[in-house]
Amino acid sequence: MGLFERDPGLPSKNPSRSAWLDENPLKNYKHSDSLPSYSDVVIIGSGFSGASTSYHLLVDPRTRLSNIRRSADQPLSDGKLVTLLEAREACSGATGRNGGHLIPANYRDFIADTEAFNSPMRVAAIRYMEQIGALEVRNFIIENKIDCEFRFEGNLQVYSTQADFDHALKNLEAARSWGIGGQQVYTRQDLQNLFGPNENFGGIKIPGGQVFPAKLIWFMLFQAINAGLNLYTNTPVTKVALATREERQNLPSNVQNGNLWCVTTESGEKIYTSKVVHATNAYASHILPDYRTHIFPVRAQVLSPAAEYTNNRLFPFGLSLRHGLEYAIQRDYPNGALILGGRRTSSKSLEVDTADDSVVNPNLSRDLREDFKKPEFSHLGLDPQNLYNVREWTGIMGFSDDTLPYVGEVVTRSGETLEGQYILAGFTGHGMPKCFRCGREIARLIKESFMTPEEIRNIKYNSNQSVNPASFEAIIERSQIYNPTSAVNQIDSSLWASIGTTNADTWDFPILKVMHPTPDRMRTVNTSTWKNRDIIPDLQSNL
Repeated sequence: MGLFERDPGLPSKNPSRSAWLDENPLKNYKHSDSLPSYSDVVIIGSGFSGASTSYHLLVDPRTRLSNIRRSADQPLSDGKLVTLLEAREACSGATGRNGGHLIPANYRDFIADTEAFNSPMRVAAIRYMEQIGALEVRNFIIENKIDCEFRFEGNLQVYSTQADFDHALKNLEAARSWGIGGQQVYTRQDLQNLFGPNENFGGIKIPGGQVFPAKLIWFMLFQAINAGLNLYTNTPVTKVALATREERQNLPSNVQNGNLWCVTTESGEKIYTSKVVHATNAYASHILPDYRTHIFPVRAQVLSPAAEYTNNRLFPFGLSLRHGLEYAIQRDYPNGALILGGRRTSSKSLEVDTADDSVVNPNLSRDLREDFKKPEFSHLGLDPQNLYNVREWTGIMGFSDDTLPYVGEVVTRSGETLEGQYILAGFTGHGMPKCFRCGREIARLIKESFMTPEEIRNIKYNSNQSVNPASFEAIIERSQIYNPTSAVNQIDSSLWASIGTTNADTWDFPILKVMHPTPDRMRTVNTSTWKNRDIIPDLQSNL
């Protein structure tokens, strides 16, 4: 078996208990006792990707299906039915288990990524998309007044050696030359003033937010349910296959055109559909084996001391240590609990190709507790006996071979496009600034698939807010993260994918072409960035 070709299986039935999920209002939600026999769209996964796709298909007026059925009891002529299947409770995967950060990529690893991709333009473009994506999530939360402990106080990344700090400053200079801005440099004295005596040589704060992630997802799911979404939790999907001739004959004649997919659940129930969305991130290759090695699981570990030990004032911003390998926020600053995660390097396997979130790694547990002793957490005042009075859990991230998610129609390794199947997975720990936009991309593709060419040509959304690739930099500039005064390079608009089937509606900001599953991307495995991402301890790959 080649590297990372193991089947991740289904999510664990007894996952470690994330503090974010203590009061899940959709924990065991089921629209009905049994699945409908047919749904026009079936979404698998209720994390940020699945919730975003649902929200944009059912709520957002720009991508909403024109007619929506709220129940399978309604006649097919009434509109489209959208069903979401979740293996466990709603938002129980990576989004409900992360560290509470909304951090778009900025200066860090700009040089290494440029060497890996041989294209600083591509590296900058990825950061542009994440930054505007994070700002869109921020605006969505604010405009909808979502109660999710949100603030946008930045993320401070500190460096414990002069060499590391100097290297970070070189990356900062390179990123700024492409217009990546919003950074604030902290000197050693600045950090002394902030944390008291400590051994750090400097730091750099970048734009970023702090959030109760599951509450954001639950809001979107509730909005979608109110608009007609049929949600079924605790309904693991085990197989997606073309419906047989006999199965097709048992379905109404007006759903017979094109591919018809049979989605089978663990209990043996079947639901037929013309559109399947794989929003399963690390677990995508369980149903889509061609994506093994392209998308693989990486386990993260997080802990949080009991609230009575962490209600002291720590810091309003997010904190990153050791190049982001440890990360922390204080919830609901200044009175909330500390959330601290990371320490994958304490594991011999780096927690790579590990899809079991039912247990924690004792080596990571030990070293995360050691982090409490650092000056940055001096306000905790924890004594040794309290170091073990913590909540601790794991979550499974979906890493991709080339760091970018796979967003679009499903393409196999042989180059075949599976008509009616879509994927958005492999976010490599950076889903928070990407998933909202990527879910809208899938919703757009699905909506257009139900439209005639004439209807598509007539789309003219928000023409006065047109966002085509040529004007993308102007949108970034208005975000106040882009820094045009220091930019000496320009992004070639050919990097951006056209929007919509005919590119008729250009109200949205585009995604990168390199995020689409393509035959070329699926035929090869890109390992060029693995040495920089703590993917494999021994860099000798057998691929």
